[in-house]
Amino acid sequence: MLKLKYYLTALFTAFCLFINAQDNIAAKLKTLSINPAGAKTPELLSSKIDKKGVLVMEPGVELSYEFYLMEIVKSVRFTQGLYVDGAGLFAGYSGVGMYWRIWEKWKNAMRFGIGPSINYRSTRYNMEGYEDDGYLGNGGMQHFLMLRAELEYNFYISKKSEFAVSTALSHPWGLSLSVGYRFWISRKVVHRKSCNC
Repeated sequence: MLKLKYYLTALFTAFCLFINAQDNIAAKLKTLSINPAGAKTPELLSSKIDKKGVLVMEPGVELSYEFYLMEIVKSVRFTQGLYVDGAGLFAGYSGVGMYWRIWEKWKNAMRFGIGPSINYRSTRYNMEGYEDDGYLGNGGMQHFLMLRAELEYNFYISKKSEFAVSTALSHPWGLSLSVGYRFWISRKVVHRKSCNC
């Protein structure tokens, strides 16, 4: 019992140090999914915009926490998304990724990230016309392990806040579009000297 107490104390101390070193948190609204080849079973998608299911409304929210390894060039981001999928069912994803800044000019910046993600959703096995689309599990939930890639544009509002627009490979078959806001917790200056922000 004493060892457990020391272990928990050490874990809590490390967590507190980690929190003090964190850089930013962000919230995004998920809006639209784009499936270039169309959906495998478009008849199951109640929120599709076109007949083939190329454009599908999938509203939701994405929260992320990010800390930096090399100033503002390379970072690690933990992401949690929850949304209503095209079939009107609960869905989500949890992932971690490495991010790089690939372009920056004045108050504008572009970043790219990639890393593993687990996607999950309420099962579709009980839906008439469902065909296997790669998700595993036949209970109440299905899941799919994949690499999630994201291209993100940031506009610096101030030294501690940014507007963000991103497109991400967050589905096994297509892209999703999101808009949101990032708040910098760290006091360090997050812009290069060329940005008079």
